[in-house]
Amino acid sequence: MNDFARFLLGVRRADRLRVVDLLDRSHLPSVNEILVKEAAISAWKAQNVD
Repeated sequence: MNDFARFLLGVRRADRLRVVDLLDRSHLPSVNEILVKEAAISAWKAQNVD
C-alpha cells in the first residue's frame, strides 16, 4: 500500500515521507481503516440483513 501511494505521488523511499503524509496526500485509506470499515459493514449486515 505504501509503495502504491509513493508511485501515485511520484516520490521515492529516499524522500523519507511519513506514511501518514503519504496516505493523506494520495487520499488512500490505511490498511487499518479498510479493516475497521469492513468489520463495521459485516457487523451491520449481520444485524440488519434478513
